[in-house]
Amino acid sequence: MGLPLFDGMVLFRKLKGINPNVKVILASGYVDPELKSQILAAGVLDLMQKPYSPRSVVRRIREILDNNENA
Repeated sequence: MGLPLFDGMVLFRKLKGINPNVKVILASGYVDPELKSQILAAGVLDLMQKPYSPRSVVRRIREILDNNENA
C-alpha cells in the first residue's frame, strides 16, 4: 500500500480510470480490518498482507485469472 509518491489506493483509482476492467491485488504489512473491507468494496480483488511468499502471490494471481474474477 505504501509507495514513494502515493498509496496503493491512489494507484488503484488511477489504473481504474485508464482501464475499468483492471485486476488489482494490493500488498501491505498491516491494514485495519475496516479499511480492508473498504478497499475490497472499491474493487481491489485481494489485499495480501506480509509476510507472504512469492509462491502464494503467484498462486493468488493464477486463481484470479483462472476464475475470471470481476471480468
